[in-house]
This record gives sequence, C-alpha cells and structure tokens, in this order.
Amino acid sequence: MAEKTILIVDDDEGTCRTLTLIFQKKGFHVITAVTGKEAMNLIQNKQFSVALLDIKLPDMEGLDLVTAFKTMDPDMGIIMVTAYASLETAIQALTEGASAYITKPLNMDAVISAVQETLEKQDLLTEKRLTQKKLKESEKKYRFLVESLQEGIWLLEKNDNTSFINLPVAEMLGYPLDEIRQKPFTEFLEESCIQSYHKYLLSQKERALSRTGVLTKKEEVTFHRKDGSFLYTLLGISPIYGEDNTYQGAIATIQDISELKQTEIALRKSEEKFRTLVEQASDGIVIIQESMVKYVNPRMGEITGCLPEEMIGTPFLKYIHPEDLSRISTWYESKQEGERVLLPNETLLIHKNGEKMYVEFTGGPITFQGNPAELIIIRDVTERKHMEKRTRRLLDQQIAINQMGLALGETKDLEIIYHTIYEHVKEMMDVDAFIISFFDRENQLINAGYVITRGKVRNRDDFPPIPLEEEGHGTQSRVIHTSCPLHIPDYRKAMEKTRTEYHIAEDGTISEGPPPPEERDESTNSALLVPMKVAGETMGVLQVQSSHLDVYSQDDIDLLSSLANVAAVAIQNVKLYDEIQQELKEREKIQKELQKAHDDLLDLTRNLEKKVEKRTLELKKAHEFKSEFLADMSHELKTPLNAIISFTDILLMEIEGPLTDIQKSDLELIKESGIDLLAMVNSILDLSKIEAGMLELHLQLVDVIQAVVTVVSPIEVSAIQKGLILRTDLPQELPPAMADEERLKQILRNLIGNAIKFTQEGTITVGAREDKDLVFWVRDTGIGIPPIEQARIFERFQQAENRQGGSGLGLSVAKELVELHGGKIWVESEPGKGSSFFFTIPKASGQ
Repeated sequence: MAEKTILIVDDDEGTCRTLTLIFQKKGFHVITAVTGKEAMNLIQNKQFSVALLDIKLPDMEGLDLVTAFKTMDPDMGIIMVTAYASLETAIQALTEGASAYITKPLNMDAVISAVQETLEKQDLLTEKRLTQKKLKESEKKYRFLVESLQEGIWLLEKNDNTSFINLPVAEMLGYPLDEIRQKPFTEFLEESCIQSYHKYLLSQKERALSRTGVLTKKEEVTFHRKDGSFLYTLLGISPIYGEDNTYQGAIATIQDISELKQTEIALRKSEEKFRTLVEQASDGIVIIQESMVKYVNPRMGEITGCLPEEMIGTPFLKYIHPEDLSRISTWYESKQEGERVLLPNETLLIHKNGEKMYVEFTGGPITFQGNPAELIIIRDVTERKHMEKRTRRLLDQQIAINQMGLALGETKDLEIIYHTIYEHVKEMMDVDAFIISFFDRENQLINAGYVITRGKVRNRDDFPPIPLEEEGHGTQSRVIHTSCPLHIPDYRKAMEKTRTEYHIAEDGTISEGPPPPEERDESTNSALLVPMKVAGETMGVLQVQSSHLDVYSQDDIDLLSSLANVAAVAIQNVKLYDEIQQELKEREKIQKELQKAHDDLLDLTRNLEKKVEKRTLELKKAHEFKSEFLADMSHELKTPLNAIISFTDILLMEIEGPLTDIQKSDLELIKESGIDLLAMVNSILDLSKIEAGMLELHLQLVDVIQAVVTVVSPIEVSAIQKGLILRTDLPQELPPAMADEERLKQILRNLIGNAIKFTQEGTITVGAREDKDLVFWVRDTGIGIPPIEQARIFERFQQAENRQGGSGLGLSVAKELVELHGGKIWVESEPGKGSSFFFTIPKASGQ
C-alpha cells in the first residue's frame, strides 16, 4: 500500500509534534507548517493525501487556506482543527470543502478516525471515477461488438415489438433498419413458423423461470425477405425477466443457414457411400473444403466435445488450439496456393470445455461434391501425452522442492521466504491467488500472513482474523482440524454456506462470506489447501486458487503438501530467530525505559506532593465555608418557617376570635405551604450535608416492624382525609436492621408521602421482608410512571411529566440516605396501574 502523506498546519508546536508522532506510528509520512504561507509553499511543490489545518494561524485564516488548497488540489482531504469551536465556523469550513471538523483539546482516537474516514472517502471517489470510465468504455466496446457480429441480434419487447436490431439483421432480410423497427417480430416470419416460434418461446420462458437453464439448442425458423425469397435461420431465444419475475421481453439471435441448407442437399448424395464405415471409425474424420468443415464423423464430435451438426459449416481453424493455430494456418494456406506440403503429424485441438486435446493427423487431398477438399483422420493421443507430461512433471517437482529448500535456507527475511515459495508454486501449477495463513492456537484464530492475487501482493491487514470453526465446517478450519489437504474442485459450491471466509473481488475489495454466484474467467472457481506442519503440529495453511474449475490434480496436492512442509520449517526457523532478536531488543529497550521511568517518577512524585498539599488547604477552607453556610441557612430559613407554622396553628385555634370558613381555608393553605417549604429546606440541607460528607449516620439495632408502624400511624389520618386506605404488610417477626432509626423513618415518610400525593383512590401498602438484606416497599394504586421516566425520578428536582407537584427532592433524599446505609432503591411501575418503590437496608450482623 502506497505511503500516505499528511500535512499538519498549526502554530502550536506541541500539537504538531504530538500529531506527527502519532501518524508516523500509523505508517504516514508527516510534514508540518506553522504558518499559512509556509503551507502554501509546501502544497505547490508536493502532493498531500490529507491536511489538518488550525482555523487560526498567525498570518491568515485557516478557512482562507481551505479555499486555496481546494483550488490547487480538489481531491485533497482537509480536516479543520480548532479551539474556537462554533456551529457557524463548522458549517463554513465544511462548505468551503473541509472533510471534517475537530475541536481542541484533541481526542486522538477521533483525529485518527477522521483521517482514516477522509482517506476512505478519497479511495471511494477514485474508485467511482474509474468505474464510470470503465462503464463508458465497456458500453462502447459492447456496442461495437454487437454491430460487428455476423449473427443477427434482435431485442424484443414483451409484445414482440422491436426494441433493437443490429445491422446483420437488416442485411439478412433486405429491409432498412427503420422499417424493421416499425413492425412486430412475427410479421417477418414465414406463416408456418409463427406457431412453432410461440411454442419455442414458451418453452424457453418455462426453463428460465424453473432455473433449469435456457435451452442451448436453437430452433430452425424461416423468414421472408423483402425480395420475396426465404431466409433459413437458426433462432435462439433468451427471455428477460424483471426482479419480480415478470416477463420483460427477449433477446433473439439469428444465424443465416441458407447456404448450409443448400450444402446439406448436395452432401446427402455423396455421404451415403461411406457413412457407415466413417461413422463407425475409432478415429475422428473431418472433410475440409475452402477452410470450412463440410463433414465430421461422431468420433470427431467426441474428440472436440461438439455435436457433428454444430461443427459443419464452421471454420476448421476454430477447433485448433491457439498454441498451434499459426502453424496449421500456414500449412493450409500453403496447400491452397498449390504447394506440396506435408500434413502436420502432431497437433493441439481445443475441446469445447477449453481443454487441450493432443491429436495425430493423417490424410490427404480428395474430391468432395465435385470440388477439391482435404480429408483428415484424427487420432486422440491426449491420454498418452498426459502420462508423458506427468512423468516429466514429477521429476521437475522434486527438483523444485530441492531448489526451494536451498533458497529458503539462505535468508532470514520472512517476506522473501513467502515470495520465494510463491514463485516456486506458480511455476508448477495454476495460481491466480496464493495465501499463507497462520493458526493462533491460544486465541483460536486464523490470521493472514501473506496474500497475492493476480500477481499483486496484498496488505495482510486488510484480512481480519477468521475464528476457527467447529470440525467439519469452513475450509481453512477443516485443514487445521484434520491436518490433511483439502481439494475444492468447485469453489463457489463449497463456499455457499460459509461466513468465515473472505472473498477478493476483481477490483481488489474484500468482503466477508461466500463469493458471488457467477462464474467468470476472473473469479475463483477451484482451490487447494494444505497444512503447514512442524513436528507433526499444524502451524498454518498454504492455499492456492484458480479461476478454472477442477484445475488441481492429485499430483498438485502431493507437490503442494511437500512444498508446504519445507516452507513450514523455514518459516518456523525465521520466526524463532526473529523472536530471539526481538527479545534482546525488548530487554535493552525496557532497561532504558525503566531508568527513564524511574527518573520521571521521582520528578512527578515531588510535583504531586506539592499539589496535594496545596489542594488539601483549599479543600479545608471550602469545607469550613460550606459548614458555616449550612448552619446559617438552617437558622435563617427554619426559624421564620417554624414561627409561621406555629402562629398559623394559634390562629386556627380561634383564641383571638372566631374565623370565617374562607379565613380558615386560607390559614390551612398557609400552614400546608409552610410545612412543605420546611420539608424542602430540610431536604436541601440533608442533600447538601450528604454531598459535603457532613451527614453522619448513627447506626444502631432498629426494630423494623416498630419503625414501620410508628411512621404509618400518624400519616394514616392524611390518607383517610384523601379517601385512601393506608395499610401495612408485615410478617410476625423480622430481624433488626443496622441503621440510623430516624433516617430510616425519614425514607419511609418520603416514600409514603409521595404515594399519597400521586394516588387519587385505592390503597397504599407499606411492607418489609427478609432477604439477603431487609427489603422495604411502598406500593400504591396511583397514576404510575412511564418506563422512559423511571430512571430520572430519583434525580434532584426531577418529576415524571404526569406527576407534577412538590419539590422533586423527596425521592432524591431517600435515594441518598438508602445508599449511605449501603442499600439500593428502585421503582417498578406501569402507567395507570400504580407504582412500587423498593429499598434495602442491611440486617444487623449475625442475623
């Protein structure tokens, strides 16, 4: 992967130095500038992948620099870094072309992530441009190809109207292109062929929908030309379906066989003479006339993999393998020019499936249908050639193993070792992808060590570790479990269910899971994996892949297994050597770091002692001030509130004279508000003391049942006045609690008061039970609390939206007091069905 260059522009040298160190460790080349002018000079002479710009520079605004950079290099990624963060500047920076906006102080993870995301966006943009360019070139190439075909191409809509035709169609029929496009396809068919066309189209549709494949056999169909004559053709139909399986139309291919029809009539007269003998022959027989195949026997079809009728009328050179095409073409051209040249003895043919066929030629000139022709008898010697080739290959393989062993022993560089193994393997077998992976036994992971695809070394970091699958699953996992080779003749079929393999696409991108289902020349279609073993233990997997189906033989398995074992020993030796060297370096480095850490720790300890001493004095003064404030607040607020409540009680006693009902109501309201305000002041004081660490618990053995009854009895009057039932749910006996009795009662009063306040009718139950701790609860039949609000009701001054009223401090005080006791508090509630508040208090030890 090419090294990325980063430009850092910031007048803070510390920031520049920190960012430089971080990105250098990440493998980037870093250049810094402290002024805008210096940065402008740098970008004029060098190309940068990413620039990090401070928005405030000594000589210019960072935003102006963004505009200048984008003018000179529109593809550069720019990230703004600033301590003057605002929505306005962020929007302006992004509008000017910045990729990201980061504020100081810097979060280094966020900076690294922003740089990586910017680089990924640049790569995607580059890839998109290349793809668009390739699409345009492909469109132009395929249009030229369609127009250059000898076959006619006729694109039909679903109603058989013409969507597109190429020039050969017009030439075959003798009609102008525009005239053909204006008429439906069936209007050009000879009337007797219309029904057979529809039947053929229907069968093609059925096969396409059933996914059994479209028929390769074409239909013989007759068209009428513009001049009135007939055009004899072979018609092929490929239906087109949309994503919803609705028929959209079809592609028709038309091959002119008019000349073939006439040839068939003449050939039929002469072929009867020798058909029986020729068709029973064990060798292939072919008659060539004017470079075209005029006759082949069944055995010749077997040798080439084609039906005899498919070969007739086609150029004979079509069946010659490209390696021998030039030699056979020269021989035939010499024959045509009247030269006396011998027929080549051994030749390579190409089978329909692409395989080489080794054959021997014999024969000579004959007269066929009254014209000169060439009769060739072809004997298949492929098996014999394969045996000879295998013998030579085994010898070469043994030599290659020995040579590789010698080469691997001469280096201590793992990358050189990996590449040496690859070079030897690709010389001996078909290799489109070469992968060495190692098994991390401790973490049960398979890690990529070296990857080459189509001759290009890939970055191993692009391949995430693969978890070892259970036995019988995965490909590499199976090799590691069994320590045996794994031959995959059809890679795509084997990969259909896996999710722990990584597929490398043609454009180099990597995706998890199975490869796409299509088979193309560039795709992986077969693979061979062998274990790399040292001392009987599998350390990794050596894997080769090919774009051809079933390309690897048993010879390849044996060879790769031998090479893998030689490679494993060499790799293990280098790793051991590297580990020893690394351990020596680490020891030296640790010694230096320990000495430096010791010196730094001494300095840090001295500084911290000074800071702690200073901070201790400051905290002491702060606590003294807070204590004085709480005492003053308690006196200044509680004294007048108590007076207001007391005088209100005296007035309600009517000692000074009778009161009207309105006056009594107003005084009751004043008294109630005073009590609420006094409770709120007490709650604030309690929370402040807790926060300041000044509230002390007086822990003692507390009779739980007595405490609950003592709290409930006086509050029961308020509940009855509101029309509620307040009851207790207590067992006969409970162990004593280790608690501050008054604070325990305060918790209960707060929870019961809260329940009365938000319950309009029904029952409030107060209970306790023994568990690991003592569990108390207050359950009401009130309005309930929505789930989304249950988490925040214990926060200060917070209430649920449907529970307005009060200070919002009672539950907060209860929570703090419970936690001071070492317990916990929680709520269970459902809107409309009431709420249950629970809290725990520790039992007395030994209970």
